[in-house]
Amino acid sequence: MGRISRNSVYCIVGLVLVLGFLALPFSSSVVFAQDDYEFAIVPKAVNNPFFNAARLGALKAGEELGVKVNYTGPTQTKVKDQIDVLESLIAKGVDGIALSAVDADAVVPVVNRAVEQGIPVITWDSDIAEDGNRLAFVGTDNYEAGVKAGIAFAHSVKSGKYAVITGTLGADNLNQRIAGFESVLNTFPEGTYTEVKGSPFPSEDDIQQANDYLEDILTSHPDIAGIFMSGGWALFGKSAYEQALGDRMEDVKSGKLPIISFDVLPAELELLEEGKVSALVGQRPYDMGYKSIQLLHQVVVEGKELEKGYYPTALPVAFQSNVEEFVEHSERVYQLPE
Repeated sequence: MGRISRNSVYCIVGLVLVLGFLALPFSSSVVFAQDDYEFAIVPKAVNNPFFNAARLGALKAGEELGVKVNYTGPTQTKVKDQIDVLESLIAKGVDGIALSAVDADAVVPVVNRAVEQGIPVITWDSDIAEDGNRLAFVGTDNYEAGVKAGIAFAHSVKSGKYAVITGTLGADNLNQRIAGFESVLNTFPEGTYTEVKGSPFPSEDDIQQANDYLEDILTSHPDIAGIFMSGGWALFGKSAYEQALGDRMEDVKSGKLPIISFDVLPAELELLEEGKVSALVGQRPYDMGYKSIQLLHQVVVEGKELEKGYYPTALPVAFQSNVEEFVEHSERVYQLPE
C-alpha cells in the first residue's frame, strides 16, 4: 500500500479525536493509526452482538499496536455476501484479513487467492476447510465445546427424543459443536437418545427463524425430552423465544425440558437467571478479535513466523447457580456499536 504524508495522517487523527472516535455504520468500523498498515476483521454478519465483541477486541489491539483495523462484513449470514466482502478487500490491498467463515468450503478459493496475492489470512470463531491456506485459527475448540454441552444435556436428560437447532449447515464451527455434543450421547446404550427427523434445523443465524423452528419442534414433538442449540440465535429475541416456548415454559424452568445453548450475552444471561434456558457454553469473542489482529501484526509488521496453527480461547459454562459470575464480564464486552 502507498504511504500517506505525515501531515495528512495528523489531520486524520486529529479529526477522529475531535469526533470522539465515533463508530462508522455496522458495515464498516475503522480505527485509524499513524501507520499505513490496514487489517480487516470479517465476521459472518456485522449486526450480531457476539461478533461485535470480537470487533471491540480487534479495535483495542489495533489501537495498542498502531495499525488500522477495519471491521467489515455482510449484514446477513450469507456466504456469497461474505465472499464479495473478501473480494473487495483483496482488490483494496489490505495487509491482512481475520475471517470468521460462513461456509468452511465455499470461502477457500477466495482465501487462497488472497494469500497468493500476499495477504495473510487468520481465521477466528469459524475455521475454513483443510485445503485453505490460512495461517492459523483463533477461537473455541468447538468439538470440546460441544462435548461440554453434551455433558450438561446428558446430566439433565436421561433418555428420549432431542432436536438440534443450528445456524448454517456449512459452518465448520457449528458442525464441530454438534459432533462433540453427539459424541457424548453416543456413549450411552443405543436407543437412549433419538434425534428427531429433520434435525439439525438450520436457522441461517436468524433470530426469528430459530424461534420458528423451536415452536415447530415443540408442536410436532410434544414428547421431546430436550433441545440443543449450537448457537444462541433464538435467545437473542426474548419475546419471540418466550412465545415459541408457549406453555412449555414451565417445563423448561422446572428442568423437565432442558435447553442447552451457547454464548453468554446479557440477553441470554437474563433468560438463564429466570430459568428459561438451562445452561450456556460461553466463549470469548473479544479475545478472538484481539488475538487475531495481534497475530497479523506479528506476521506482517514484525516479520515473525507464528509458533503454532491454533490459538484456543476459554470455554466457561454458565448455569443458573453461577450466572452472576458471567454478568459483569458480559455487560462490559457484549454491546452493539453506538
